Amino acid sequence: MAKKSKAQIALEVLTDDLKGHFGAPSSYKPNYYHLAWMKLFKELRLLDAVESQGFVKITPTEIKDHTGMEPRLIAKHDFGQQRPWLFDQYGLNILPLSTQEYVVGKFNTFTKFPSIDSHPVKRLPFPSHIESIDYRNLTSEAVQLNAAYIGGVFSDFLGEESLEHTLSGRMTSGAFDLDMRGLPTLAITGSQMEIDGGYEGKGCLAIVEAKNKLSADFNSRQLYYPFRRFESVMRTKSVRSVYQVFSDGVFNLFEYEFKDSRDFTSISLVQQRRYILDADVITMSDLSSLAHNPPYVPPGYGQATFPQADTFSRVVNACEFIARCGSSTKQEMVEENGFVPRQADYYKDAGKYLGVFEVSGDGVISLSAFGKRVMSLGSLRERKLAFAGLILADGVFRQVFLDYLKLGALPSIERVESLMASAGVRGAKGELLNATTIHRRATTVLAWVSWVINLVAE
Repeated sequence: MAKKSKAQIALEVLTDDLKGHFGAPSSYKPNYYHLAWMKLFKELRLLDAVESQGFVKITPTEIKDHTGMEPRLIAKHDFGQQRPWLFDQYGLNILPLSTQEYVVGKFNTFTKFPSIDSHPVKRLPFPSHIESIDYRNLTSEAVQLNAAYIGGVFSDFLGEESLEHTLSGRMTSGAFDLDMRGLPTLAITGSQMEIDGGYEGKGCLAIVEAKNKLSADFNSRQLYYPFRRFESVMRTKSVRSVYQVFSDGVFNLFEYEFKDSRDFTSISLVQQRRYILDADVITMSDLSSLAHNPPYVPPGYGQATFPQADTFSRVVNACEFIARCGSSTKQEMVEENGFVPRQADYYKDAGKYLGVFEVSGDGVISLSAFGKRVMSLGSLRERKLAFAGLILADGVFRQVFLDYLKLGALPSIERVESLMASAGVRGAKGELLNATTIHRRATTVLAWVSWVINLVAE
């Protein structure tokens, strides 16, 4: 365990006092960064300034002097759930204006991702002459970007036949004005930013932000600052903003535009697509075989509350996260994966229902022996089929999939609700679910079966 710094120890001593000052609930367990913000807001009376003018400016020196913490780290909020309780309570967010100043105020910096599992996956071949990248085991965001570029994902997504990798690394944003409703114009003067990948073709420069966490949202600043920086540089080409999320061997790509280039809250989704680099094809015959001959299921399978986690890709992503970390608490899942606490419970319970998670008495989540076996399978095809088998081993999910095979389309939600009622699905305490709850869980059934169907890539 890492040794606590003097600043962390000092903040820890103040926990009860700071929580009491702002009326934080007793159940709230702030980390050191969140405590640092409470200390800043209390000592500098920042809420008074925010309430009077809608925002307040603060310097890295002030942050360091009052908290002893690294300013860049406590100001890094990539997902909405990384924000401190104080920010969430008062509707606040933070933006860097330069390397020497931040603004905190009542404005929104986050954009929600659309649904992904209902979209089909396109299969692209990986060049056979490339030996330095194992496209079946892409462990870092940098390697995932390289594989997507080499495999033609960006060319296909952008409709650009010839792309060159021209940008990456830390740089400054340049100077530009930024407008947001309810605030005066903000002057951005050389804030530090990092570009994961820039790819230039004959018609555009595409700037890609890459992550391997399927969060519910992302910070629009990650796309906006690079967009403004290079919008002023490109003479004849457009600047296109792309967010890539890699999980379970799938590249989920989202392209956004800013309808008003001066206002980053004008962000709008242009297109989204999903890709896989894999020569090992999954066929509908493979899935049909799983449905008609359900595989082995682990001890404890089906004994948790019936799933209510609509995006199965996030169940797999949570497994990937725990496989990397060894174990996780609910709070760590919230902070690292962008879940709200309620969602963290849903995905934890989904993993328990499938028998891939174990939860200790003190709430620590880890992979079960079966979960470790699934996550260590030698190919993505085998792992995907293992998860599909776990889904289709359940009678309700299996019948919905069999309905799909018969009808060529998913059955109605009413049909799913009827199947669930007949099966006597139960909640966390063993109680039969009422009609309202069954309706909500039925959307999960349809979403998970869609995930299974979409394993058959185009």
